[in-house]
Amino acid sequence: MYSRFVYNIDRFKYSNNAIKCEFLYSVQQKVQQKVMEIIQTLKLAKKTSKDDYMTHLRLVLLGIGIVGGIAFVIKLIAEFLTFSGE
Repeated sequence: MYSRFVYNIDRFKYSNNAIKCEFLYSVQQKVQQKVMEIIQTLKLAKKTSKDDYMTHLRLVLLGIGIVGGIAFVIKLIAEFLTFSGE
């Protein structure tokens, strides 16, 4: 009776280890596949010209400036409303 109980526990341990190994193998395969996709994307990518880079930089800075300006105006209005409320 006791030996059968120990056998079942050992069998559970081994099956649990097999599940862990299978899970780790699955994760390893997914990571390896993702890395290969990244490498393929980088191989297809090309370096942009300086003109394209500067145009993109101007657009990004303009967008940041517009968002910052809108936030400043909202904050200014909120300050006037709270100041006049006191």
